[in-house]
Formats: sequence, C-alpha cells, structure tokens
Amino acid sequence: MTTFERSVAFWLRAYPRRWRQVRAAEVTAVLADLAGPAARRLDGRTALGLVRGGWATRWREHPPPLLWWRYRVLRRRLPRRTGRGPVTMSRGSGSRCG
Repeated sequence: MTTFERSVAFWLRAYPRRWRQVRAAEVTAVLADLAGPAARRLDGRTALGLVRGGWATRWREHPPPLLWWRYRVLRRRLPRRTGRGPVTMSRGSGSRCG
C-alpha cells in the first residue's frame, strides 16, 4: 500500500465500514487517477469532501435521534418509514433497504 493509498484509507474512515468494504477500492483508484502519479497524500479539499460525504452517509443510515433513543432506551419498534431518507427497516427481516 502506497502512502497515497494510506492517506485515502485514513479519510475514508469517515464512511461506515459496510460502505467502505464495498466501495473503498473503487474510490481509491479514482482518486489516484485524478491526483496523478506524484501525489503522496490527498489535498485538503478532497479530504474535507470525503469527511463530509462520510458523515452524510452515516447520518442517512440511521433514524432521527428521537426515534433512535426510543428504540434503544424504551425498546420501542422503529416505524417502517422515518421520513428521513431511503434507508428504513424492511418488513420483518431486520435488514436495511436502500
């Protein structure tokens, strides 16, 4: 693993692990192509973009804080639709859609 790839892997940690397992190699290859052969690390703007995108992805994967709190603390079921994005609990399977 090159220094550039380690830099990309560091900034990609803002994304959920499941997302990184599927897409990290592709994102790293695209960023390496865009940066050029002499690049040793990501520039600040690209790193900031990865962090913002990672946080947004994490935010979309979870229900709103109040619903999450009710689920974790009061042990109430999550509604089928939270109204906050494409990721919701599917019918009875416990898996995520999206």
